[in-house]
Amino acid sequence: MAALARFRRRTGPGSGAGRRGSRTASGTDGRCAPGADLPAAHACSEEARHVRRQDRADRGRRHGGTCIGIAGILAAIAIPAYSDYTLRAKIVQANAEVQALKVDVQMFRLDQGRCPTNGEGDFGAPESYAGTYVTRATIGEFDDGTCGFELEFGNTGNAQIDGRKLWWDMGSDNEQWHCSSEVDDKYLPLDCRG
Repeated sequence: MAALARFRRRTGPGSGAGRRGSRTASGTDGRCAPGADLPAAHACSEEARHVRRQDRADRGRRHGGTCIGIAGILAAIAIPAYSDYTLRAKIVQANAEVQALKVDVQMFRLDQGRCPTNGEGDFGAPESYAGTYVTRATIGEFDDGTCGFELEFGNTGNAQIDGRKLWWDMGSDNEQWHCSSEVDDKYLPLDCRG
């Protein structure tokens, strides 16, 4: 009999073990009192489930606001960076479209011993060199005596670039091409910056 009594102590009311009818409600949130009967335990578990669902919903709303805030910060950084990237690509494309002109000017200079101008030899009018983002290319000698050409940008959709100029000159040695521009350096190819 003594052995049986010990078994009952371990499985008695309030221990959570034993038969279903002897279980008690033991809520962890302090709302359900220990020692409550089965219907109270069921009510406490329903209340606990509702509280957990509500907590998850609140947490989801908090995380949603955080995600929107992070997305806004990323957009504030990414949109201007992408805009700069597309403008830089337009300048690079415009520069690539007139690379053959560098060879033509240099060959004329070597053959004739002087700098060509628009309309001379095979060189067309300034507007004949218009491309996607170049409105004209003026060929000739610059004020400092160097030979080269001037590009005028257009159709880029940006007031900081449209109407601005980029200059390619052969320098005083007439061999090495140098680039300069009135366009902001962040839009220019690396060899034209500075």
